[in-house]
Amino acid sequence: MELDKMYLHLSCGGIAPKVVAAHEAALTTFAEHAMGKAVDALSAALISPDVIKACALAKQAYSVYGDDPMKVIEQRLLGALSGHIHAATALQGIEHPVLNDIGLTKPEETGVLPELQSSPMRRMQVATELKTKRQRLQQQGATS
Repeated sequence: MELDKMYLHLSCGGIAPKVVAAHEAALTTFAEHAMGKAVDALSAALISPDVIKACALAKQAYSVYGDDPMKVIEQRLLGALSGHIHAATALQGIEHPVLNDIGLTKPEETGVLPELQSSPMRRMQVATELKTKRQRLQQQGATS
């Protein structure tokens, strides 16, 4: 029985980090994709050539917006976005089919002995020991 338990720990020690890494990659890829879409939509909706031209002309004609109208546009947009971002991140019920499949929480690495999780060399050593013990048990079973 101890042999089976150690084999389970050995398997989990090798697989659990891969599960966590796969979850991280999937969640990061989706986040980057969603962020790219949001930035594109935001840029198209807010930063039209008309807005930039109007600010530049107001600066030229009336000396408003200081030396850099683009900086003023950035600051106003970032201020407004910051408020929206804080409000959106406070929401608990995020619903999206992809996120429902990926999951929003990091998978737990249950059943993993820390020394097996962090050391591939130790996992190889334990695998060799388990193989030797199994062979010994099989030989003893054959002779009894």
